[in-house]
Amino acid sequence: MKAVIYSKESKSVVVRNKDIPQIGSGEVLVRLKAAALNHRELKIISYFNKQINTNPPFEEPKYIFGSDGAGVIVQIGENASSWKVNDEVLIDSTITCGVCIGCKDKGICESLSVVGSKEQEGTFSEYIKVPIKSLIKKPSYMNFEEAAALSMGLGTAWRSIVTKGNIQKGESVLIHGIGGGVALFALQIAKRKGANIIVTSSSDEKLAEANKLGASKTINYTSENVAEEVRYFTNGRGVDVIIDGIGASTFKMNIEAAAKDARVVNYGFTNSNVPCLDMDAMNQIYEKEMKFLEGSVHLNKDEIEKAISFWAEHQLYPKISHSFKLDKIAKAYETLKRGKQLGKIVITM
Repeated sequence: MKAVIYSKESKSVVVRNKDIPQIGSGEVLVRLKAAALNHRELKIISYFNKQINTNPPFEEPKYIFGSDGAGVIVQIGENASSWKVNDEVLIDSTITCGVCIGCKDKGICESLSVVGSKEQEGTFSEYIKVPIKSLIKKPSYMNFEEAAALSMGLGTAWRSIVTKGNIQKGESVLIHGIGGGVALFALQIAKRKGANIIVTSSSDEKLAEANKLGASKTINYTSENVAEEVRYFTNGRGVDVIIDGIGASTFKMNIEAAAKDARVVNYGFTNSNVPCLDMDAMNQIYEKEMKFLEGSVHLNKDEIEKAISFWAEHQLYPKISHSFKLDKIAKAYETLKRGKQLGKIVITM
């Protein structure tokens, strides 16, 4: 089968032939139809590239990339009779033990990992072997490309907006970097929860799309002062919830834009480290009694299933920005790296 792995020689990912995996008890074999890209893979590639000239020599990883995918069950192992051949499924992007205190009490596994790692081969391949606990029923009204975009992206947005952000009807929410998959998912969830939504981007095209999807206020951060625009829109109060997957360039901005008792949820950092804070910024945090909450590190299957159920209830669709064939994976990542996409980037097999 064709599969995507990292190559030291190319300093990127390449398509190689690998054996179709053999399943065991409690496992199924899925013929993948589509998979979705995530920024975490760009970070992994960057990390591997930095290790190439280390001493001792860097051992090239052999595992298959990709955390999100959708396909059809083609083979079922023993003790997996709860599913059947030809069932259409998503792959749960998280790997949890299910027995630790974190799993039982908080849904936060102490040994959490993800699909597309040394613990579990990824979804950028024609076939994948997974335990039945990693299967989620595919929404029947979606095609495979749309369904493949759901697990990590929609699950992260749900954890950020609902689990951590605890958004309430009538509250205001600021979502940075609209155009990426998680931000667009978050916008649509917040809209159905009755929130007033403010979004930021450097692209007028992305802001126009956000407006169509229900944003109450759009801000182009290259030409407008985000904090000032937020305060004006909220009559000087600031926003109740901030959803941020950017990092350094938005950190102080968030402090200025926040209302008292605001919840700030970071689900990722895509542009460098968090800056040192001056005394004025620290004082604002204390005076506003802001809550800084991590958004997606401990994503779990329960949240993904709740998010998909909510999505199906409202008959929502993920926005697909680009679709590439598996052998064009390098081009797909170049597109993701440029940041010009409006929605999720997927590959088909």
